[in-house]
Amino acid sequence: MIKLIYQVGWFLFVSLCLLGCGGGGGSGSSPGSNTEAPPKVSSAAVSSTESSSSSQSSFSSSMLSSSSSRSQNVYINTSKQFKLVSDPYLLLSFEDPGSWSASTGTLYKSTDVFQGISSLGIKNFQTTTLTSKPLNTLRAIGDLVSFGVKLNQSQSGSIKLLVSIPSLSLFDKQIGTTELEKLHVGAFEKIVFDIPDDVKTALNNEYNDLVFKFEISSTKPIDEVLLDDISFEASVISTSDKVEIEIRSADDFVYLTVNDVQKKMWSDFGNSSTGKIDISSMFWRGANSVKIYATNSGGAAKFWVALWVNGEQVLLRDCVTESCGVYVDEGIYYQTSLVLNTPGRPVARLLELDGAEKSNIYIDDHFSGKQIPTSFFIPQVNMTLGIGEYTDAPLNYKSRYVEEKILAGASNVKFDASKAPALGVQNVNKVAVVSIRKTIVSDTPRQGILRDSELALFNKNMQMVSDIWVEPLSYGLTKWQVDVIPTIENVALEMPTLGSGFDGSEFLTKAKLDYIKSQYQIIVFHYPGYDINGVRLDNGGGAGAWAMNGYFYVSDLWSFADDRPNSVILHEILHIYEQYQVLRNFTPTGTIGLHGAECHGYPEANLQGETDWVGWYREFIRGTVKENENIKQGIEITKPVENPEIYVGVFETFRRGLGFLH
Repeated sequence: MIKLIYQVGWFLFVSLCLLGCGGGGGSGSSPGSNTEAPPKVSSAAVSSTESSSSSQSSFSSSMLSSSSSRSQNVYINTSKQFKLVSDPYLLLSFEDPGSWSASTGTLYKSTDVFQGISSLGIKNFQTTTLTSKPLNTLRAIGDLVSFGVKLNQSQSGSIKLLVSIPSLSLFDKQIGTTELEKLHVGAFEKIVFDIPDDVKTALNNEYNDLVFKFEISSTKPIDEVLLDDISFEASVISTSDKVEIEIRSADDFVYLTVNDVQKKMWSDFGNSSTGKIDISSMFWRGANSVKIYATNSGGAAKFWVALWVNGEQVLLRDCVTESCGVYVDEGIYYQTSLVLNTPGRPVARLLELDGAEKSNIYIDDHFSGKQIPTSFFIPQVNMTLGIGEYTDAPLNYKSRYVEEKILAGASNVKFDASKAPALGVQNVNKVAVVSIRKTIVSDTPRQGILRDSELALFNKNMQMVSDIWVEPLSYGLTKWQVDVIPTIENVALEMPTLGSGFDGSEFLTKAKLDYIKSQYQIIVFHYPGYDINGVRLDNGGGAGAWAMNGYFYVSDLWSFADDRPNSVILHEILHIYEQYQVLRNFTPTGTIGLHGAECHGYPEANLQGETDWVGWYREFIRGTVKENENIKQGIEITKPVENPEIYVGVFETFRRGLGFLH
């Protein structure tokens, strides 16, 4: 549950240090017990994100909750959750021979097509049964089913189309049959069957085991048959199918992905309904895979989502608090997949990509899960293609980002990223370093004094973090302009205890520095934790670093080297990017957010030599963190999941820019 309380101040937040898996804490040369890295606490140990409101903290999306009212819609059972079992477009359009098997004969991919890029060929048989892989729930099917068939010689026999849904006790139900001798030779012919009423009734249920079969038999051996383009049509085909979605609750986030190419997401920050949104442009002619996920950041969860095709409701999911649960685990708590048929949309086109081997592919600022070289189908719509090239050598990262606008149109697209210029730095985030000479802590008569040597090392580290990590890990899209404000000599920092924190905005007012709040997205407070004799003021128990609302607080209890950056700086300032992405871009950052390294299978040190969680921060910045329904708070895994459903992180903010939170 997300609560918009971030504006009230740091003292209302619950630290992620108290939660979950614990990965991604501050590191490098740390101040002993004063690390920001969280202890190992199971999710059962935390009853509410509001129960520890006195704790200072770093930002997390789990600190927020929706203020929307409870859904009044009738609860529809959400226990039927189906993962996508096969790509419906590749299967039904015969673009992937691997989606089909044959009892006899040889299957192959042919470029002789009825529609699309390829068809399915079957050669050297007399009688065979072609069986598809299973498909998910099929919606908006209409009254007719058709396919293309081509013979290279006259034959006598038949071709039958059958359907099975074992979970609904439907087995090898014949939809139609046609005689081979009636087909023309040497050209594709479209075969159309009426869908029997009992099959339509079955198809309008929910399932993930829909199987199609073609039974082909002849009185003599067949050299070759080509099949292409299974399509479902209404008696009167729409010239432009309209697909709409409405979200009435999204606590915390609802994801929609179509054909694993385009993604949209919604979060309910007090908005009762989105109204119907036209998402037709995300769809292409024929079968489209649709996936819907609901994710939670802690606390209660609920969602309401519906889909329409040409005004007919094809999906309704309503999960109110009573049915979803008062406290739902962080991460994906609901998912389903279905196939929407839109015969009136423009045909898909092929996108072929080449370039450097280590290159991540982004569509409209979201990681697609694909890497170069590859090819895949896209709809006829404007989209922004991003290619992130990288060489990840610790402390010597090299990267660049290429962007290409793909315009709507029917033509296939080829793009070689290696021949395109780098986009270069798009965001220069201004960082002000405010160093405070003196700390006064109520629980000790001693005062903290910030030494000049520590000032110099810290300021150098700030620039190293930008140069060595921030810029290359973001493909060169973001860097920091680090400005050092003259050391505050005449205003002491006062705290009850060193670990109790302080209000950065109030201190800036006392120091007559209010003006920098409108000039710098990130303001760093560097303050002393040692007295003039080098003795700690906190006796080993104070907080060393935290960040939120555009402010980063760090004491000299952290030591900073002259020749390498300290990842505590990267970690804490990433909390600011994380907070901005959730609260300003309304985009989630995954289970446990920045502290979810071990939940997602990322160790503190990896085999390629990255230490101090930097390998995790790299993936988090690039938005390539893999997540599925098994990623849960308090459960550590040894490596990233191999079957992700979504990708999370803060790439959108690094690509489009960090604004102001204070």
